[in-house]
Amino acid sequence: MHIFRSAGLPWWQLGWNLFGRPRSEVQSFDWACVDAEVVTFTIFTAQVPRRESALVLSIKESPGGSVEIQRVGVGPSFAYGDVTSPVQRWEYVRRFMQGEGPAWAPGEVRYKDFGVTFWESLTLMQPLIGPGSSKYWAKGPLMWIGGAVCLIAFPLSAYIGLNRYLSFRLKRAPKWPDDIRASIGAGPFDDARLKEMVDAAAVNSKQKRLGRRKG
Repeated sequence: MHIFRSAGLPWWQLGWNLFGRPRSEVQSFDWACVDAEVVTFTIFTAQVPRRESALVLSIKESPGGSVEIQRVGVGPSFAYGDVTSPVQRWEYVRRFMQGEGPAWAPGEVRYKDFGVTFWESLTLMQPLIGPGSSKYWAKGPLMWIGGAVCLIAFPLSAYIGLNRYLSFRLKRAPKWPDDIRASIGAGPFDDARLKEMVDAAAVNSKQKRLGRRKG
């Protein structure tokens, strides 16, 4: 398993080099040393607490060992007490890594991050307004009350969300070393070939979803 880790800018460039190229490194681990955990935690939006969950990979020193050497979050967290989606995300990753499932392609609900479109960003942390709000309206009066309280913090949440939106638009795509690219198959693959592989996986995934709906 390979992890792309950004090390940030050198300390002497902090605060003035807005266009500097951050340092990065690739860490590699034995998949047999990887365990999965679903962690839950509470965050506060202004004065409103909210339970969230996330998928975390715990990397051990040896297969079956008890000494943890690294912890890595996988994708964005899930809000409002959702502990099912992290398990689904892990099952998707596990099947791919063990050769039992398809590649993880952009567009998959387990892959897609939240708050990356303009309207999603503007209504971030506001369950009753914005894209996807209908499922929270269907939860009943307690969610309505909580959502109404969240509206008090709308100026702050909108500011946070729009900063998130800008960061996604300005971020650089990771550049994987050639030896890492070669390790995933018959490579080394260039960017065009990798895009072709991802697009093919996305098409296959869409066809499977359409097939399930027809069935």
